[in-house]
Amino acid sequence: MKVRNTKCVNRLAVRAFLSARRRNIIAVAAIMLTSVLFTAIFAVSLSLVTTFNHFIMKQSGIEAHGYYAALTDEELALLSSAIPEKYRGTELICGYNDSPAFRSRLLRVGYVDKNAAKWEYITLSEGHLPTSPDEIAMDTEALKALGIEPKLGAKVELPINIGNDPSPYVITDTFTLSGLWEFDPVLPLHMAVVDETYAREAVEKAVENGYRRTMPDLYVMFSSSRDIIGQMEKWANKAGLKTTIGFEEDAIGIHVNPGYMSSSNAGDAEAYAAIAAFSLLIIFTGYLIIYNIFQISVTSDIRFYGLLKTIGVTSRQIKRIIRLQALILCTVGIPFGLIAGYLLGSALSGTVIKSITDLNYVQMSTSPVIFIGSALFEVLTVLISVSKPGRMAASVSPVEAAKYTEDIGKIRQHRTGKGSRVVRMAFANMARNRKKSVLVFISLALSVVLLNSVYMLVSGFDPETYISKTVSMDFVVGNNNYFRSRGAAAPLETGDLNEIISETRRSADGFGYGVTKIMYTHVDNETKELYNARHISVGISAPNGSPTLFATVEALDDTLLSHVKVLEGDISKLNDPKERYVACLAHVDENGNVLTDDCAPKVGEKVIIGYADGFDSINLKTGKSIAEDTDPNPDVAEIYTNTKEIEYTVCAYIDVPNQLTLRFQTVGLNVVAGVEGLKADLGDCAVPVFYAFDTPDEDASRSAEELLSRITGRDGSILSYESKELMRKEMADLKLMFAVIGGVLIGIIAAVGILNFINSVLAGIIGRKTEFAILEAIGMTRSQLRKMLMVEGMINTLGAGLFASVLAPLTALLLNVMGESLFWFYKPHFTILPVAFMLPTMALFGIIVPLLAFSGSARTGIVERIREVG
Repeated sequence: MKVRNTKCVNRLAVRAFLSARRRNIIAVAAIMLTSVLFTAIFAVSLSLVTTFNHFIMKQSGIEAHGYYAALTDEELALLSSAIPEKYRGTELICGYNDSPAFRSRLLRVGYVDKNAAKWEYITLSEGHLPTSPDEIAMDTEALKALGIEPKLGAKVELPINIGNDPSPYVITDTFTLSGLWEFDPVLPLHMAVVDETYAREAVEKAVENGYRRTMPDLYVMFSSSRDIIGQMEKWANKAGLKTTIGFEEDAIGIHVNPGYMSSSNAGDAEAYAAIAAFSLLIIFTGYLIIYNIFQISVTSDIRFYGLLKTIGVTSRQIKRIIRLQALILCTVGIPFGLIAGYLLGSALSGTVIKSITDLNYVQMSTSPVIFIGSALFEVLTVLISVSKPGRMAASVSPVEAAKYTEDIGKIRQHRTGKGSRVVRMAFANMARNRKKSVLVFISLALSVVLLNSVYMLVSGFDPETYISKTVSMDFVVGNNNYFRSRGAAAPLETGDLNEIISETRRSADGFGYGVTKIMYTHVDNETKELYNARHISVGISAPNGSPTLFATVEALDDTLLSHVKVLEGDISKLNDPKERYVACLAHVDENGNVLTDDCAPKVGEKVIIGYADGFDSINLKTGKSIAEDTDPNPDVAEIYTNTKEIEYTVCAYIDVPNQLTLRFQTVGLNVVAGVEGLKADLGDCAVPVFYAFDTPDEDASRSAEELLSRITGRDGSILSYESKELMRKEMADLKLMFAVIGGVLIGIIAAVGILNFINSVLAGIIGRKTEFAILEAIGMTRSQLRKMLMVEGMINTLGAGLFASVLAPLTALLLNVMGESLFWFYKPHFTILPVAFMLPTMALFGIIVPLLAFSGSARTGIVERIREVG
């Protein structure tokens, strides 16, 4: 017969919950802290991804999901009619300004609509975007660089280079400032926004003077970043257009913002396994703590549940009572945990970002996944944790519950005259419920093991390994653009550099050279197909119409060549005055593994590298320039102009420290040539782009560091530098980041573990009040009882220490695999110093807590305690 007693059961659950306020406080604190732990981990992880994605976007200068590149007016119209306005934005770059004021960052000039402006981080603080050809909007930093007061209505005289470098078509116009905004220093370029009519007229003027036409781009920002390429293809198909990721005739190119692309599609299986295992260890710690607290609480209330059974409460209803109590605790603890965890995650994310980058902002993720995921995981953890204690309470019979003290296992009894009786009693008490004792041991041990793991990870970061692979010379000086990895080959500023050379003591120094021309290399049709299969564009840009790829050519003098690692061949041939040799840059990962490329030339093979001044857009069907052609459906190709092609022989494959390269590699050919040969072939187009030097001693190094810091910090200086000392500071910041994050997370786990221990001790002493009273009644002194509890506390410490000693080496193995795979500067090692350091602290804690708990419970008389039924 089914009885409708749900309200009665719920009322029992609430009243039972309210009657155990002390245990509820501990349980809520444990749930809150584990919720803080999970939320902080979610918040830090997602915020790191969000921040780095936004950083990549800002470095590329655009927030949009992607863009359709170089569209004709007809293609732009078709796409604009197919794609809703809120998802698209148009940009037409008409030119740039590279005057000395913008050597550090180029000033780009063009038209953007309101959507494109927003996605290019143009947030007007005053005014509006241009609405007539005589208006312009700029950022305040660019205006100051031109010597113009950032004030609406100001007159801006601006020379604009239109067309291909190095001999662009230049027009100079005066505009009225209609809008301005603050510049974000992470962005690679300044932007001057002009009216669409002006931008199109400027492009037409350049075309009339023989320059190639600049085509507009259409940016897209969808409601979701899922399958961006698929969404772009869908809208293009709706417009009746064909798309391509690489290069394909009669197709428009689509490009995806790298900030939305996966940071890595490959990985080490062992590393992922180690990360997963370490993550499970943290999760298991949270589960174990919650489980242990509820198991202890149920054990303490076992008589209560037995009495409920005598009045007809079923096993299912007892499980419901326990589950409802757990959910009540969740509703109290989880909200506070989510808020505190998110705040903690925000603080930790800031520490992470500022430790490993030069960013001054943190893009905190506000994804619902942080809160919903953490809350659901916490509730699931609690429900799983209470399931077994619930089954235990439901399965006990009323008679067993009435006489229940602790589950005494099969303990072998024997008499002995050795050892203290109090000590033996303590061991016997701990053995009453081996499972509970083991859980307490493991809970305490895990906090120590995780602390040990964080210490191992941080101490495994080897600064000298980091420096030896990152920095090969004491100092490197270059223009700002050189250190921004933009591949710019602008000549090194000589004024401040001469001061640096004259005022430093050096044991060795040298220059690295770049080329100011456009560089390319020829490929055959088979190689073209291999690259196209990888979605890498191979253009038809050679003077004879054959396929080409971009190339990079740099040169190192003899001093810098001595720091190069030769993997194959002989680099001495680079200085052969009779022949032209180049050494190919090998693709070497951070762990020293050489990554092979089937398309790369072999040592001894010939390669042709071309140097060009610019591009010209021609119709492949007629051979005429697009500006002069009347064909309504031309096959357009960008053909290099004013070319010079040189045949080289590959003499070697080399690994060059990134510090001594142009810090930019194309997907095509990347080579190092001889300095004298490059100068002979290209003359003034071979320019020094960085200067590197070593110092003879520490005093000279400190002096050089101070000098470079002073010179590069001057207003208007376009120089920057790197040094071994700066690298050491980076490593110190990285170690600090892991120490702070690891310390806070372990602190949370340790706090929950301590709460678990306190709860275990308190529940045990409360449940044994009658037992202690009887022991006192038969002659045991309070001093002996205190001694027994102290020994029990020492046993907890000893048990935790034993488990930690076993678990620490196992986690060390996982940690070393993870550390080596994720950080190339990690040095595998093993230590248990934190374990050894924490055990005395735990022992002290294990003595103090039981004594304080016993003092509180022993305030009532012996008779009163004997009369109490637990």
